[in-house]
Amino acid sequence: MMTHSMADKEQLDLMDHTKTESEIVGPVLDVLDDKQPSPSWYSRITSWFSFQSISATKANLFGCSLGFISTGYQYNVISLLNVIWSIEYSQYYTQSVETRVNNALLYGVLVGQLLFGVIADYFGRKVSLLITSTLIIMGAIIATAANGANGSIQGLFWALTIGRGLSGVGSGGEYPCCMPTNSEDGDSLSVEKRGRRIALLGPCIEMVSENVVTIVQIILLHIFGTQASQLEPTWRISIGLVILPTAIVFLFRLCMKNSRLYERDKAIRRRFPLIVVIRSFGWRLLGTCLTWFLMDSIYFSFLTFGADILANVTGSSLMHIAYYQLVNMAWIPMAYLAAFLIDRLGRKNILMFGFFTYAVTLFLIGGLYPILYGKPAAYLVLYIFQGMFQILLVIPIYLIPSEVYPTVIRSTCYGISAAFGKVGGIVGVQFFLPIANAFSSSQSGYRADFLVAGGIACVGLVATYFLIPDLTKISLEKEDDMFWKSVDEYDNNNNKRHNRNGSCD
Repeated sequence: MMTHSMADKEQLDLMDHTKTESEIVGPVLDVLDDKQPSPSWYSRITSWFSFQSISATKANLFGCSLGFISTGYQYNVISLLNVIWSIEYSQYYTQSVETRVNNALLYGVLVGQLLFGVIADYFGRKVSLLITSTLIIMGAIIATAANGANGSIQGLFWALTIGRGLSGVGSGGEYPCCMPTNSEDGDSLSVEKRGRRIALLGPCIEMVSENVVTIVQIILLHIFGTQASQLEPTWRISIGLVILPTAIVFLFRLCMKNSRLYERDKAIRRRFPLIVVIRSFGWRLLGTCLTWFLMDSIYFSFLTFGADILANVTGSSLMHIAYYQLVNMAWIPMAYLAAFLIDRLGRKNILMFGFFTYAVTLFLIGGLYPILYGKPAAYLVLYIFQGMFQILLVIPIYLIPSEVYPTVIRSTCYGISAAFGKVGGIVGVQFFLPIANAFSSSQSGYRADFLVAGGIACVGLVATYFLIPDLTKISLEKEDDMFWKSVDEYDNNNNKRHNRNGSCD
């Protein structure tokens, strides 16, 4: 019995030696793991936000979507600052200075959209987005620290103009880089839900950030006061706060990768004749450029001078004007509603409905302006509806150019379309303010502005009907294949023509 037991023991020891290391150590580690406490909420959060281990998918998601925080913030920050500067620097903040400071961002955005549209197509979305974030931060620093030589107020406003312009170049580059990337990533995930994804990760975030800046400014006014001598910290902090989210976005963008669709197209990319682009996409480009031009000519004008119009209607103090601007928050639900309907109803249908309802509301406000004057409650009701219908324009106009062009020229054409929008914004700011000042009373002037804006919206409705295609639930990859097929057909026909001419000779 003893001998048998020893033999069994030796056999068992031999079997133990044949076990792999994982088989021996594994159970021990499992026991140790079971005894380890579960990760704390702090560890989970820090791990989730670890920029070293972040996935490219997560980096693309946040790197593109959060970029719209800075664009929306910078567009809306100027509205209340116009009122603040007119109080603090009443002798210096003339109409020409106001127009120059307001247009600085728009001119910068225009340059950025054209420049980075080309850069994003040729060098990739990631490189372009890293540069745009850097420009936004640099411009915000210059504007926040703006000062004139020897205390010159004119020099201060020139420094603000330069800083706002530089930030504008970076903000402009966000559009042709972020929206096509969201579109391409969305196409890879789900063609049927691509529109909703693009809208939620782009314009919807921009809408929220436009209202966040108003809340920030109200808090700052409560902290520092509303007297002329107390306003400087409010406007400097308002401008400078955009640096923080932009810096965080920059870290996400370090981990980004170009979309699968972009890399696929890059692998088969070759030279193509411009005539093929013009024949295939000339009318589309005209449509996206014209509709964006018309919308922004109204949108940026009322965004820039909205606080002035509110002051004219309500006759309120600076703090009341700031609170009245919070009515813009009523527009946010409409943005999310449009985002969830964009795939069901189609981009073109929502855009046409938006132009129609926008025109009706603008005509109503213009026609009733003498009655609304001095009645802020009634005016605000119509103003809210005007803004809500305006959002029905923003969502599809931002989305359509990211879908109707092939990947090889998507960012370039998006940049051109968006740049035409900013040209419309510049023209609108230069156009609507002189109209208001051309009348003997501001009441008549602002009334004329609303009526003219309604006419522009009608033109946008017609342009949408005739020029805008609808690529709802159509694969962008198939559109790419169709484009390169058109290039091949053109090259083949061209070669046949040359061969026939050669044989005739």
